[in-house]
Amino acid sequence: MNSTIKLFAGRDADFYLKSYMDEKLKEIENWNEEFFLNDGLIKKQLVSFISTKTLPVILVDFPNYRVKLEKLPGRRGAAMDEVAMYYVPFTGNINLLQLKPSTFSFNIDSVKASGTEIMYYVFAEGVSDDNVKKEFRDFETRFNKSLDLINNSISNYNEYLILNANTIVESRGSEIRRRRNRESNL
Repeated sequence: MNSTIKLFAGRDADFYLKSYMDEKLKEIENWNEEFFLNDGLIKKQLVSFISTKTLPVILVDFPNYRVKLEKLPGRRGAAMDEVAMYYVPFTGNINLLQLKPSTFSFNIDSVKASGTEIMYYVFAEGVSDDNVKKEFRDFETRFNKSLDLINNSISNYNEYLILNANTIVESRGSEIRRRRNRESNL
């Protein structure tokens, strides 16, 4: 069963992603020394590492949303409220949708994600179709602003991972070669 998450309500994106990437970079330190001494092997290992450790950006397909009227438990003692429930497809890691952009706060109780869909509802009872659609478009604009910030953080930290992984491999390889040269000269 798919878990449902609240969007943009978790940890700060920049802090989380930096911690994630630093943790992944520490893994390189534990690689077998022989990898670092064999250029072909280390390049192959590095490509494999980067391809499995970088994070995909989140893509949301607003034009292909679907909407249906549903009933939710009522507000202020009402029996049931009618809502227009929007289902918007997305691809990417659902857990990254929990991250909070560092520079923009977008946290609405009526937004959740499950499986491969973002779910957003607008109270529809007694409200014109045009107002419901306008509220959804406003949501789309604010959502995309948050998503752009999250995806920008993901891209920045993927670059950070690649650059630093290469730097670690080069410096670790040089360090091992120097140490082995010293040991062989003893």
